[in-house]
Amino acid sequence: MRPYDLLGRYGGEEFIILTCDVNEKTVINVIERVRQQVMETPVSFEGKGIPVTASFGIAPVAPSNDLYVATKYADESLYHAKETGRNRIVLYENE
Repeated sequence: MRPYDLLGRYGGEEFIILTCDVNEKTVINVIERVRQQVMETPVSFEGKGIPVTASFGIAPVAPSNDLYVATKYADESLYHAKETGRNRIVLYENE
């Protein structure tokens, strides 16, 4: 992530990343690097390494998708990622 991208806790175990001036391919590449880094960094607990994975939902903010709508779409994509195997990225696609 770049120094000016924003990362924040959105809910219990959910986080939100806000990035700007990037295309779809770049966003997917950035999030894939984050996902890989999470997966390759076990959490240490009582001297044992616990593997961790992450699922991501991505949605664009645009004139037709304000921040509220984009967050809703990203959340739907996140749950789709969790329901279809976890440890993956799902990009929201307007049907």
